[in-house]
Amino acid sequence: AARGPPAGGGGVFLLGLVVGGVGGGGGVGGGVGGAPPAGAAPPPPHFTPYAAGGPADAELLGRAAARAAELGLGRGDRVLLDVTAHPDPVDWLLAPLVAGASTVLCANADPSRLPARADAERVTRTLA
Repeated sequence: AARGPPAGGGGVFLLGLVVGGVGGGGGVGGGVGGAPPAGAAPPPPHFTPYAAGGPADAELLGRAAARAAELGLGRGDRVLLDVTAHPDPVDWLLAPLVAGASTVLCANADPSRLPARADAERVTRTLA
């Protein structure tokens, strides 16, 4: 099957995921410059390549929130992640996003160099 954005322009296609809606229908980019229209609540996160609001969204968000709690991630954390040790995108992308954390991604990180990298990147959590 072809991989790409869903038909109808229902969202922004990013890394194989649809993030919100585009245009006048509430979602990421519903207002000027990507912001929600004045007075509108921000849309809930949408992480699947299907139409927003389906059970797949709720299940994925639930998995991401549970994983963020398991990993001890919180709002404002800056997390250094070795994607080789944590290959699941729920760990290195969705869990930090749901928790309100930012990420520094590495692959095949050298354990002897991680402390210097963590210091340089000002991370609060290291998952390697």
